[in-house]
Amino acid sequence: MLPHLPVKGVDVAIWDAPDGARTTMDYLLAGKEDMRAIAEEIAGIGRRVEVYEADVRYMPSVESAFIDTVRDFGRIDVIVCAAGVRSVALASE
Repeated sequence: MLPHLPVKGVDVAIWDAPDGARTTMDYLLAGKEDMRAIAEEIAGIGRRVEVYEADVRYMPSVESAFIDTVRDFGRIDVIVCAAGVRSVALASE
């Protein structure tokens, strides 16, 4: 269960990398089922929520998710970027 969510009065679009997206992490990323679980919790408090696949490392993916979000919600008022990943690699890699 999520901690108290301050989403009173807002609808939420969740973007996350597609399942199977290539990473340099030594741990698993959240997947579709994780996003669906979060979406269900948000919907459970009476807010509209949609989940989109978007790999923020690739501009075409971001543009597609943006277009889909505006299509579905009519507009975007606030964007919060919280990729929440870590990796260790040389800059040249």
